[in-house]
Amino acid sequence: MQYHIQTTPIWDSFKERDGCPACRLLAATEARFVAQYLGEGVMEPDYRVRVNKTGFCARHLSALFAGQNKLGLALQVNTRTAHIIDKLSLLYTEKDAKKQAAALKKTLDTCVICEETEEIMIRYAQTIAQMFRYEREFPR
Repeated sequence: MQYHIQTTPIWDSFKERDGCPACRLLAATEARFVAQYLGEGVMEPDYRVRVNKTGFCARHLSALFAGQNKLGLALQVNTRTAHIIDKLSLLYTEKDAKKQAAALKKTLDTCVICEETEEIMIRYAQTIAQMFRYEREFPR
């Protein structure tokens, strides 16, 4: 068994016999990102820029709200709302209003936590495939 920084969570997840190891990795990754966005992400400029641009889906917004830092979440939601309001303009035609509404709707269907979780899960899947191929001790 070769433990590396990128394989340790995978080995830990596969050691447990109940349930799905990938589901455990997903849940742990999402929980870590929720904690990050309620912790150091609140005042970190890079995080705030991503939140302002992308926002949170309803599921992750609920998870953030269930967390301990309501003030930090309120600050992020407030600046996200201000960012969206800044993008709105006064419109005089129905066609322009529909275009603006469609553009706004696209930004409401995005989530920074979903995007980052998906990126991590792709890496986990690649690492699991490599471990399956090259490590004899990996569960089959």
